[in-house]
Amino acid sequence: MKSKNVKITVSEEENRLGEIWLERIIERLLLEQLDLPIKLQSLLLSKHYKGKDDINVS
Repeated sequence: MKSKNVKITVSEEENRLGEIWLERIIERLLLEQLDLPIKLQSLLLSKHYKGKDDINVS
């Protein structure tokens, strides 16, 4: 299995869009580690995000 190194730098300021982006990256990395088929991964993500309104963050 190919290993990946990820470096994450965090600042003290509040950035809701950055938080959402980081949460989604981590969720995708975790799903990838489970070795689920791509279609099942997308189904899980779509059900998880259904009804969430993350895009309209002020």
